[in-house]
Amino acid sequence: MTPLRHEIQEFSETELISKLTDALERSACSEAEVLALLAEVDERRLYAERGFSSMFEYCSRSLHLSESTAYARIGVARATRRFPVLLDQLRDQNIHLAGLRLLVPHLTQENQFALLEQAKHKTRDEIARILADRAPKPDAPALIRRLPSRKSAVASASTRASKLSLSPRRAPKPEPLGMDRFKVQFTADAELHEKLREAQSLLRHQVPDGNPARIIDKALTLLIEEAKRRKFGKTSRPKVSKPCEQPSRHVPAKIRRTVSARDSGSCCYISSEGHRCSSRDFLEFDHQNPWSRFHRHRPEEIRLLCRTHNQLAAEREYGRRHMDRCRGSRQLDPDPVGSAT
Repeated sequence: MTPLRHEIQEFSETELISKLTDALERSACSEAEVLALLAEVDERRLYAERGFSSMFEYCSRSLHLSESTAYARIGVARATRRFPVLLDQLRDQNIHLAGLRLLVPHLTQENQFALLEQAKHKTRDEIARILADRAPKPDAPALIRRLPSRKSAVASASTRASKLSLSPRRAPKPEPLGMDRFKVQFTADAELHEKLREAQSLLRHQVPDGNPARIIDKALTLLIEEAKRRKFGKTSRPKVSKPCEQPSRHVPAKIRRTVSARDSGSCCYISSEGHRCSSRDFLEFDHQNPWSRFHRHRPEEIRLLCRTHNQLAAEREYGRRHMDRCRGSRQLDPDPVGSAT
């Protein structure tokens, strides 16, 4: 029986993680069972007896699965008849359904075990890169073109979605082409387009063909250098730090450089199970001996944490209720260089 919400709130941290792990194991077993049953229903064409023209129609209209879920499950379910090992991979939580969906078109009797082992415990994007490396695609051509007006584009997209019975999709991620190459696509407004054109003109001696990829690479290199200088105090000509008469919460540039280099420019939070976060997003400098109590900056007492783990450290130090009040009374700094507990 599924525990009620108020029962879950009474679980200790250890109980909560243990029950979540158990639930995921049961879920994986259930998913494997669902696929095995779907494969048999499909094999016997039982959907036709129930008045549906296809397995997809039966899954989406009778079983009330979303179109994308129905498509993925049917594809993998059919593949399990040729590759029964897929059910074991799913049941043992080695590969998730989304990963299996990517792998199925590439599986053969000869490569199935090696390819499944290579994809074990990988994310969907990592599996996509593995497959791209096995069959590299050609470079995407450099292309800049005018898009249709927003009104006609929306109408066209709606028509296509209606014909294909697809729900609206999120913006696609960069597509791996293999051998550490990616296809990146985005829409530029008139101002950005003009900046790109101007950059191409100014850099013709360095980039004669005006390749947008090389232009953007140069621009991002400069942007990253500037962001690191501002956030981590990185510079090729460090200045001698002057002693401050009044203690300031702002972490000095020299210490930021030291901490950033030591922590490899990423969150260094490590869980009790030994897993390191390593996120590079929303990084903040965390005083392990809280600034509010000790008013000092020492590299050995400061670490890089992502915002999530910096907030977690603050909650452990000051309590969840106190931090909730603080968060409710102010907006978080969008670029917290000196933000720290």
